[in-house]
Amino acid sequence: MRLTYASLGAFIKYPWLAADALAGQRPVKNKYGIYRSELDLFNEVADATGLLTLGDGWRCRHPLANLMEVSDDFCYAILDLEDGVEMGILEWDKVFEILCLVLEDHQKNQLLKDMQGMKVGRRLSLVRGKVISAFVDAGATAFMSNHDEIMTGKALGILDLCDGNVRDCVAAAKALARDEIFQHPRKVELEIGAYSTISTLLNVSCAAALNYVRSGGITDSKTKRVVDLLGLDLTALKDSKGVSRDYAAIMQVLDYVSGMTDNYAMHLARQFNGLGLER
Repeated sequence: MRLTYASLGAFIKYPWLAADALAGQRPVKNKYGIYRSELDLFNEVADATGLLTLGDGWRCRHPLANLMEVSDDFCYAILDLEDGVEMGILEWDKVFEILCLVLEDHQKNQLLKDMQGMKVGRRLSLVRGKVISAFVDAGATAFMSNHDEIMTGKALGILDLCDGNVRDCVAAAKALARDEIFQHPRKVELEIGAYSTISTLLNVSCAAALNYVRSGGITDSKTKRVVDLLGLDLTALKDSKGVSRDYAAIMQVLDYVSGMTDNYAMHLARQFNGLGLER
């Protein structure tokens, strides 16, 4: 994609190593954006964009990463509730009440008039525009009001710096989605199925990759077929800068699996389990 340094920096929401986060040595535990195998590339991006060093393998966030994060919070606060309404899990009145937390009384009253006789789908579109506009204004204001703290890495995230009504709206939306959407049997069934799919893909693929690397490529037919199917390039892997060949092999598998579409992942997992159909 030939992305710029700034774009790459903005993507890195948690600019520290995985191992340090898992050890509880970073601001957010179990959240990380850098693997050991990517450390040199990360440092290149960080140096080019002037990200301040806060520790070994740890830099401050790129300023735009904060905007990316809060945009994600804003979008999913709305979209998750929309999904719930369209699936028949949530009632429209409950969702509208939450979204109106960021609207002025005159905006709410005008919306109520405009939405009379509308189907729910059109209501969602109409309200979404007003709410997103309020979110964007709040995020921009919070960014500019805390500019110096953000630029020096002292502020981690923008949502907590936004207007109270915006924070309340996002929190209420997330709570409703968590309690009523994500706990609904239809969602739980999908989530359990996803765990099984990912487990099958990783168990088969990682075992084959490790077997191939440790045997120097001299291995059984099944292992070779899995490696060839996934298009893994494992012949020239070497230990380097704290990254073992096993580590590098598993990273190749993770890169491949994470790039799959949902449909292909489910298809391949069924094939690996012997439950697929011939194509």
